[in-house]
Amino acid sequence: MYISKEISLLQALTGVNFTITHLDGRKVRIQSEPGVVIEPESTMTAEDLGMPFLGKSFKFGNLFIKFDVKFPTALDPNQMAQATQALAG
Repeated sequence: MYISKEISLLQALTGVNFTITHLDGRKVRIQSEPGVVIEPESTMTAEDLGMPFLGKSFKFGNLFIKFDVKFPTALDPNQMAQATQALAG
């Protein structure tokens, strides 16, 4: 299973934490690893969150999440402070 997720530049630098509604209706939390920068067009694999295998309804494939990083055209002072803080780490 494959989904696309648009994220901000700040999220790409500091990590993502969001929920999706799976095809079976349950809510699934997706989090990136702490300290990992998400590059534009990169893909994250969420194991066992994909579609069930044919004839094996108890076994699931992987969910692939492709990230589209939205770059700002300008930063206001608050955004600049957030970016500076995120990069200072």
